[in-house]
Amino acid sequence: MDDRSIDRTGQILARLASERSDVLRVIRVEELAQGWLGKNYALYLGARQAEGDWLLFTDADVRFPPGALKRRLVTP
Repeated sequence: MDDRSIDRTGQILARLASERSDVLRVIRVEELAQGWLGKNYALYLGARQAEGDWLLFTDADVRFPPGALKRRLVTP
C-alpha cells in the first residue's frame, strides 16, 4: 500500500513491483477517507485486498536480514 507518505514508499514500491510483479501488487491510496489517518487507512485497505494465510505489516523502507521472517514463523 502506498499511502502517499513522504518516506519514499511510493518509489520503493514501484521499483520492487517492477522487479517482482509476480508476487507484488502495489495499491496507491488516492484519497483519504474521512476520519482516517493515512497509514491506518492504507493498512485497512491492504488487509481487505490481501490473499493468503499471513499478513505482514511493515514499511517499504525496512530491510529484513535473510531468514528473518522464517525464523519468526517457527513456533518454539
